Amino acid sequence: MQKVSLVKCTSYEEKEVYEAVKKSIELIGGLNIRNNSKVLIKPNLLRPDAPDSHVTTHPLAIKAIIRLLKEKNCEIFVGDSPGFHDPLQTAKVSGILDICEQENVKFLVFKNKKSCLYKDAILMKRFDLTDIIDQVDYIINVPKLKTHVMMGVTFAIKNTFGLVVGLDKSQMHLKLQSPEKFASMLVDINNFVKPHLNVMDGVIGMEGNGPGNGDIKKVGIISASYDSLAMDIVMCNLVGFDPLIIQTNKIALSRKEPDFIKNIEIVGEELNDVKIKFKRGNKKPLSTALPKGFFNILNQLINSRPVINNKKCKVCGECIKICPAKTISMKDYGDKKAAFVNKRNCIRCFCCHEICPYNAIILKKGSFSAIFEKLRKR
Repeated sequence: MQKVSLVKCTSYEEKEVYEAVKKSIELIGGLNIRNNSKVLIKPNLLRPDAPDSHVTTHPLAIKAIIRLLKEKNCEIFVGDSPGFHDPLQTAKVSGILDICEQENVKFLVFKNKKSCLYKDAILMKRFDLTDIIDQVDYIINVPKLKTHVMMGVTFAIKNTFGLVVGLDKSQMHLKLQSPEKFASMLVDINNFVKPHLNVMDGVIGMEGNGPGNGDIKKVGIISASYDSLAMDIVMCNLVGFDPLIIQTNKIALSRKEPDFIKNIEIVGEELNDVKIKFKRGNKKPLSTALPKGFFNILNQLINSRPVINNKKCKVCGECIKICPAKTISMKDYGDKKAAFVNKRNCIRCFCCHEICPYNAIILKKGSFSAIFEKLRKR
């Protein structure tokens, strides 16, 4: 039986967050961590955004976990690897570095990699992860409740992708362009790492075109579970998504016992009492069972693609650096320069959309999708 807790938390007031995090962990059986052990707390640090943007895990959720670990005299570390941005700068702007300094906890920058062999993987038997995973006894995974334009959601399973170092993530996007293959890789990494505990920051989440440019939405929940998949399934139900339309859930379930979902026990609040409806993103993946040429044509016509608003673009060049397909360049627009996406070569990984600090990249629906949407509204 896999327990997933749901605890109400109405604000980011420090005492309320601490009590909610503590209760959420107690409801599933406690920390279950040995005294004096080494623990890595792994938040979601997408890019340098302030806490009130709700793009990153809230620093007070991290502080609450630190306080609980100190009761066991643990050696505590906090760390993550943003896809492009400087980790220390990201941690500073997000407020997490300040928490680490206040609590005398070391923030780790993932630099060195190790080649990991995972014999039980379905897609990727070998991948590179931060070598920090060999230096700690436990990993506590602390995702933020957000949608994701490519994968549908970025919950517990997706958050362990942050153990891949820096720009290696964009290379993964280039290598694994279909959502199904990318999801398989995410499940392989999560199953290999096996976070000891997952704590979800769902006080305020993000719907629509997350994980960086969606719409914030109050949810009022802190959740905890020892099992990443169980948490993701419950969180999907919490925000009104069918768990089986999320590729990571579908693939991870194929590797579990048939009655896995039936054996999930929700503790704390009743699910129906706290459910909320999230908007989904524009991205609608196609089946890769289609012939490649035909799939590529339909991909252009149906799926959303990133388009840069040249009036908002600040010519920072971050989208160019992170693009794994190298399909973004600078273009002259009269007396102004702005980034431009060559749609022919775009693989629709949406790394640029995630990383843009100025919200200058929108997702434009494919021609067919736009037509169908107009017809549906008539």
